[in-house]
Amino acid sequence: MSHADIFGVYALQQHLQLHYCTSQNPILRLEEDHYGFVYCPEGPYYLQVPAGTTVIGFYAVAIDWLKRYRHSYLIGFDGLLEKALKQTDRYVVLGPLPMHALISDEWLLLASLPEEEGIIMDVKVYRPLATLLHIAQADLLAGKPKTHLLAERLEVVKHHIGQLGLHAAPFSVALVAGHFGFSQQHLIREFRLVYHITPKQYYLAIHLGECRRMLRDKHMTVKEVAYQRGYTDVRHFIRQYKKQFGKSPGDH
Repeated sequence: MSHADIFGVYALQQHLQLHYCTSQNPILRLEEDHYGFVYCPEGPYYLQVPAGTTVIGFYAVAIDWLKRYRHSYLIGFDGLLEKALKQTDRYVVLGPLPMHALISDEWLLLASLPEEEGIIMDVKVYRPLATLLHIAQADLLAGKPKTHLLAERLEVVKHHIGQLGLHAAPFSVALVAGHFGFSQQHLIREFRLVYHITPKQYYLAIHLGECRRMLRDKHMTVKEVAYQRGYTDVRHFIRQYKKQFGKSPGDH
């Protein structure tokens, strides 16, 4: 079975639109090209599945990636497995634990090892990256270089952090990194490389910039701004403000 070049992308596509084959072959076939992801520790990998491919054939391709990693997930194809099971007496199983794959012709068996015994049937989407859906399918199909896709992904992360700072929402680099599929160290490294600032520094710049605007435009007191922006210790707010702008918030 052939498949398109696989390259890193960071958005979920819509679920597959499946059509039952009316021929004597009871196994589902895809009428159109469809798209999904294999998520692994190194990042999501984009798969194009050509029209005419059987459902089982798709998993044969996906498993080539799954078996390279101890912890991997299929993304964007929930429901596909369940429908395939209704069309064939072969066992097709998927679990979120470390897996080993056995492939033969148009069927495959995924058995989780060693944490779980037996067969796991699970067709859930494990890492919904719904916040990245705005990356257009047309852009994905255009074959953007991986470096460009990473930059686009970081722009989404930057916007998210900016919104947290603007609204004085709690901030955690670890939580943001996990939400967008990065490790904490990877996010800090790539963010600094592109923007010459860490995610935490960017958050504080937006957060404290809004504090400065409130002091200037709303003529609020330092204490009022500090408490409204989530500080429980005014002295801590003053220290952060002076570090950011080189002067006390009371100088406005």
